[in-house]
Amino acid sequence: MKSTEWQHMKPEHLDGRTFTATTKHGATLRGTLGMTARTVLKDQDALAVILYMTPDGSMHLNEIVFAGITIGGKR
Repeated sequence: MKSTEWQHMKPEHLDGRTFTATTKHGATLRGTLGMTARTVLKDQDALAVILYMTPDGSMHLNEIVFAGITIGGKR
């Protein structure tokens, strides 16, 4: 999967993209990002917040749960 520079993208441009995320405990979660609020992206099953946008407009990984992420293209 080709990595996308997601930190400065808007949530609507990340919506529908594939991802592979590694949790703090070493598990791997693969799926599709889905926008559930104007500033929040969850996995397609809405199990966890993956990325969120701060007031300065930059995107951040939910580092409480995840250690890293790779974002690919749209499905």
